[in-house]
Amino acid sequence: MIEMYNQTPKNAIYSQVVNARTNDVWRVLTEKQFLLSWWAPPEFNLSIININLIPGGAFIFEYTNNRRRHHDELIYVQLIKDRRIVMTNALTKDLRPTTQSYGTIVIDLLDMGNKTQFSSEILFRDTRILRWFAKAGWYQGWVNNIQLMAQLAEKISLLGANQSGSNPHVQS
Repeated sequence: MIEMYNQTPKNAIYSQVVNARTNDVWRVLTEKQFLLSWWAPPEFNLSIININLIPGGAFIFEYTNNRRRHHDELIYVQLIKDRRIVMTNALTKDLRPTTQSYGTIVIDLLDMGNKTQFSSEILFRDTRILRWFAKAGWYQGWVNNIQLMAQLAEKISLLGANQSGSNPHVQS
């Protein structure tokens, strides 16, 4: 079950126990073929342009919402394999500050044997952005996406499909 709560006026925190091994959850969070299945609702027609899974690398994607095409770039700040992902749109690909940022996403995974404690915290730039996200329905959308992510990780774990290549730029 997903728990949703706010710790501060500018943060949104979501937590869920996923019935999957941590390495399977990590794969669903970092591999293109899996991200396409859950990062955005199906009606958003998500396109992933690039995933450069290194600190300073970019996760670049586009989607359609209300008949408008949107382009978003998240820069990976920290990657600790099977444990943590920190990404932000407060920086550009060349690590310069942006003026159009909404915030930073921190994802933590805790290994519980055949289960994983998944937590995500969205650190919004300010309360105005947080209120806009809430009013626009993005909270519920993120919760729905997390549920899709969890279902996919559980399916992969059940199938035993946990073989993946390693990335030397990701801390172990």
